[in-house]
Amino acid sequence: MLDPVTMKMVDLALREDLAGYGDVTSSWTVPQGAQARAHVVAREEAVVSGLDVAEAVLWRVDASCGWRALATAGEEVAQGAVLAELWGDARHLLAAERTLLNFLRHLCGVATQARRFAQAVAGTGALVV
Repeated sequence: MLDPVTMKMVDLALREDLAGYGDVTSSWTVPQGAQARAHVVAREEAVVSGLDVAEAVLWRVDASCGWRALATAGEEVAQGAVLAELWGDARHLLAAERTLLNFLRHLCGVATQARRFAQAVAGTGALVV
């Protein structure tokens, strides 16, 4: 389980993204009770970070949704790599999607850039802090 501060960030992000109304488009276009499966796919080479936060987003929207991480924190992945698989109520998956991807994009981006900085100074005695 994530620390309380991170969970508060998840809750605030969901509140902002769903604005108390849920995913309005999905509620009008996706049949109630429809089930779906989805993959989280890397759009570019990256260092994986934030899968635990993404999972928390999904479970905050619907604890009955399934999540299976297919990558690990710190792993370097190629463009097109599947990072996770999700399944459950289609409306709920779509409601969680934007917030989940926003966290992943940001956290993977930070991890990727930090790795580049660390590699750039490797062997120099300098530290990235």
